[in-house]
Amino acid sequence: MAERQLVTLRLEPALLDELDGLARDEHLDRSELIRRLLREGVERRRIDGAVSEYAVGRVSAWRAAELAGVSLYEMLDRIAAAGIPYELDPGVLEALDPAGRPSTG
Repeated sequence: MAERQLVTLRLEPALLDELDGLARDEHLDRSELIRRLLREGVERRRIDGAVSEYAVGRVSAWRAAELAGVSLYEMLDRIAAAGIPYELDPGVLEALDPAGRPSTG
């Protein structure tokens, strides 16, 4: 098991009740549910931030994918889903492995 640090936070009773209900529905203890929700939230925030950086022209789609920790294909899907137009250099696709990550060979 990975090393974990204790984090304490205060939650409103209604939110705590919702968390307990979700934990029960998913057959998890509250702590595990909260860890999973936090992981999902961090991942979503990282992806949303990378899409935003791309939208304003600060980074390329390739760099946005790196920042988000996803493949270029997934990033392009996210960009399209956000309604952001993109243009892709055809040479970029040729430099990818089947998973959409830069080729190392």
